[in-house]
Amino acid sequence: MDRETGSGQSHNLTANPDAKVEVEGETVEVVAEEATGEEREHLFAAQARRFPDLVKHARKTDRVIPVIVLTPRESTSEHNTGEQP
Repeated sequence: MDRETGSGQSHNLTANPDAKVEVEGETVEVVAEEATGEEREHLFAAQARRFPDLVKHARKTDRVIPVIVLTPRESTSEHNTGEQP
């Protein structure tokens, strides 16, 4: 990872926001979006409390470390059948 350009992961998710992640053994389709403004500050602070090394990393660079929000896609089968999850 380059301190000035960051990891390719956030760049890749910005270019192609459709992704799949594994959560507790289940694959979930998500849409990625970079948080900005107050939302970014709130989420970054919450993660910094959980992972103190994040703050140390942020102090080593002049760039703003991106915060990516992953939102689950609704299942197409739920849309087609009208069933509730």
